[in-house]
Amino acid sequence: MATLTAGSGLSLPCLVLLLLLGIPGAGAQEFQLLQPQGAVSVLAGETLTLPCSVTGNPPAGPTKWFKGSGPTSQVVYEDTGSDKGSLPRVTRVTNIDTDFTIRISDTRPEDAGTYRCVRFKKGLGGDEEIGSGAGTAVSVSARPSAPSVSGPPSRAELGAPVTFTCTSGGFSPRDITVTWLKNGAPLPAPQPRVLPEHESVSYNVSSTVGLCLSAGDARSQLTCQIEHSALAAPLRGTYNLSHALRVPPRLRVGSDPAGPVARNESVTFILGTGTGCSWGKDSGTSLTLIHVNLWVEATLRELPKITNQMKIEGFRPAGALCFPVALQTRRASKGSDAERVPAVITMATSTPVSGLSIPCLALSLLLATPGAGAQEFQLLQPQGAVLVSAGETLTLPCSVTGLSPAGPVKWFKGSGPTRQLVYEDKESFPRVTRVVHSDTDFTIRISDTRPEDAGTYRCVKFKKGLRADEEIGSGAGTAVPVSARPSALSVSAPPSRAEPSAPVTFTCTSGGFSPRNITVTWLKNGAPLPAPQLRVLPEHESVSYNVSSTVGLCLSTGDARSQLTCQIEHSALAAPLHGTYNLSHALRVPPRLQVGSDPAGPVARNESVTFTCRAEGFYPQGTSLSWLENGKETDPGKLSRPTENPDGTFTLQSSLEVRATEQRNQSVFTCRAVHDSQPPVSASATLRVSLPPTEPGKDPASSDGGQSLFSSPALWIGLLLEKMLTGAFLLFFFLRRKE
Repeated sequence: MATLTAGSGLSLPCLVLLLLLGIPGAGAQEFQLLQPQGAVSVLAGETLTLPCSVTGNPPAGPTKWFKGSGPTSQVVYEDTGSDKGSLPRVTRVTNIDTDFTIRISDTRPEDAGTYRCVRFKKGLGGDEEIGSGAGTAVSVSARPSAPSVSGPPSRAELGAPVTFTCTSGGFSPRDITVTWLKNGAPLPAPQPRVLPEHESVSYNVSSTVGLCLSAGDARSQLTCQIEHSALAAPLRGTYNLSHALRVPPRLRVGSDPAGPVARNESVTFILGTGTGCSWGKDSGTSLTLIHVNLWVEATLRELPKITNQMKIEGFRPAGALCFPVALQTRRASKGSDAERVPAVITMATSTPVSGLSIPCLALSLLLATPGAGAQEFQLLQPQGAVLVSAGETLTLPCSVTGLSPAGPVKWFKGSGPTRQLVYEDKESFPRVTRVVHSDTDFTIRISDTRPEDAGTYRCVKFKKGLRADEEIGSGAGTAVPVSARPSALSVSAPPSRAEPSAPVTFTCTSGGFSPRNITVTWLKNGAPLPAPQLRVLPEHESVSYNVSSTVGLCLSTGDARSQLTCQIEHSALAAPLHGTYNLSHALRVPPRLQVGSDPAGPVARNESVTFTCRAEGFYPQGTSLSWLENGKETDPGKLSRPTENPDGTFTLQSSLEVRATEQRNQSVFTCRAVHDSQPPVSASATLRVSLPPTEPGKDPASSDGGQSLFSSPALWIGLLLEKMLTGAFLLFFFLRRKE
């Protein structure tokens, strides 16, 4: 067979073979669609550029951009000259036939997704897809709003728990970090709440922290700091703690002279506060003034409203002159309670001479008191005060000396018309007995003392009269306070668990105290807490008192192994009372979820991928983990046993193995945790499958490294041999028929 001229570049057999095969595009330049970007991140409001180009000689047809994949994909741009189906903010960069790069201006959170450049060829029934880019995953970071920090609606006093809240919005993606600082020092990490919990184009964050205020917080500042991938620097919101703090004044009352004062001496009371103060006294309170053996009763109805000095009129032979003087603090706010501090003045006695002071003797002579100048009669009650514990036996001594007229000796509790008869020889009294039966010793014994036995006891001598016995002498009186034996204390906690940094209130109660001087101390792991709020009831005088103390705590993650102790000290106790509470019973630490994949980046088609979910740092232990694929429940995965951390919290892990099929590309796998019957928390990861670009004349499901179907030498040789044999057979058949 003759050949064509060498300059033609093809032999005659080759030309015949090409004609026989009729292979389209043989010898034509290879067609490719290039979309080089795998992923790109852009800030909201910026302009996004998505490159796409074609090489070779593609068949006639449009090139379009799509967002998403499958039937739900959205047309972003097409170059047909019509804007139908296109986004209004999308434009083509150039009008070159091989460059189909587009630009999306003023990007928004809803623009996030995977974009694909797709080439079509015109067909009889419609355009047919002949090539597609691998896809560009676009993430849009929103520009968040400035954080707002809010405090309590009213001021709080020292040691009271106070809650502060920080809010902000407009975040995308949802990975947000919130840090609280007090005077620049970080506070225990709170658990922020990001809403909505499902997938969204933007998210809002709310974080709460609890503080227990101190006096120094008048100059302290609280800072909420938010970090996010869309921020070049953290956002900060501040709050001056002085706006939430109220420190009441500490009231102190002193006197000059400080100790016991002589009769009719001037006493100056010193007010230990910088606020406007006044002296106050309830009207109708009786004050008894004693002049030797002559009883004089007077009523102190009102003290001056404002005074610096008070002159004490009258005197007592011994003991203390006690009256409820109170320091009252006036506050600007209406309806506020006054602060009251009791004051006690002790009157000194004159030097005794044979049992009576010189002024007393002179006064007795002037008054012509019976017994003056004769052999001296005396009634002796030596005890000024005695303290006894409830249940013990109280002994009250009393004796007489000298010549005394015939008549009984009686014991009274209290003074004046309301005094109560405690003992006399001719009657029997429960629990009260006379120690000895003597004409000069009238000591009594009160067994099984009780709080209601507290008071002032007087031994009184009477002489027989024509109509009734007449009082002729009385002891100075013995003040008896009774220390009650308190009941066991009880520590109560909040009705439900609280999360870290949330303020929690604990209450300690006990009863049966007397007197009312009670000291309560709170300790956390042995360390004292700031002075708690203490309430002793009833506020008026009583035979016994109940105490209630409240303390506020801001729990932390480490409190899973902490213990709270309430300690009560009282004069009736040989050792303090203790009540304990394990803070683990009041603590709930929600899990921190982390979801990752192995391999971490985009994976080849049909490769096995393992997603791992770690729930870390939660308490108590009860937590369940489940998996969702694109919002629907899927295989539960493989769950490990929970492990305990050094701080007492727990960690739980679950893994899920899936195959990276083309249909699962861009699928979202979500790990959902339900802890302690609380609303579920979740974290997600996206499966990205690397898909080779589709080329003309090639099956999209195949993968041959991106080479053309006709670029394989072995394929060309096979096709050539097949066609040569076919040609030889046809030639032989033609020659045979011709013969």
